[in-house]
Amino acid sequence: MEISKYHIFVCTQTKPPMVPSCGGMGAGKIMELFRKEVFNAGLENEVVVSSSGCIGICNRGANVMIFPEGKYYTAVKEADVKLIVDQHIKGGQVVTNRNDPDTNIIKSEVNMFSARIKAMMADAGAL
Repeated sequence: MEISKYHIFVCTQTKPPMVPSCGGMGAGKIMELFRKEVFNAGLENEVVVSSSGCIGICNRGANVMIFPEGKYYTAVKEADVKLIVDQHIKGGQVVTNRNDPDTNIIKSEVNMFSARIKAMMADAGAL
């Protein structure tokens, strides 16, 4: 059963000062703007906007993932939100200036980040 046509995840993870994080790059405000734009467009019954924890590429924040396509938007700024809702959600076209089309680079960065987290957890005795 399909609950919504789109699900927008905004990483709002906040890390210690001097460590790049989406939360530190204004992602909370960006998430609220996505909600506002979805409501303004009358799409609240078709689009869910949620916060998420870290999705991997912190130095590119604020990061947004849109499903069902699994599209990553990186370095999203407040000014990008309306364009993403209008062009991607309403129009079905990916916003190319915020989406890295090279999925291999994105996967590589996410895998590198995941490996660092796994090593830190192992060092801390959590694995």
